[in-house]
Amino acid sequence: MVEFGWSDSMEGSFKGLTDNHRFRVEKISNNQTRFIQSDDFNGLGNKDMSAKKVANLTVKFFPTFNRELKDQVENKKTATTPYN
Repeated sequence: MVEFGWSDSMEGSFKGLTDNHRFRVEKISNNQTRFIQSDDFNGLGNKDMSAKKVANLTVKFFPTFNRELKDQVENKKTATTPYN
């Protein structure tokens, strides 16, 4: 298993919030991998943009992102991974 991520203070309309984004990659078999993406937001935000509202907006993009990532990975001829 490999896990990586970041935590950043957000700017602009999202000022006052912190984004905690994580990816986890788990080897299932020699030709299967599980990809887990998580994201959470903390902080007070502002009257227009709370942590909960940003999380609800962001999660709508995950299916498209994950589908496009899956397509790219599966269409790659060879892959080098740190967890083989």
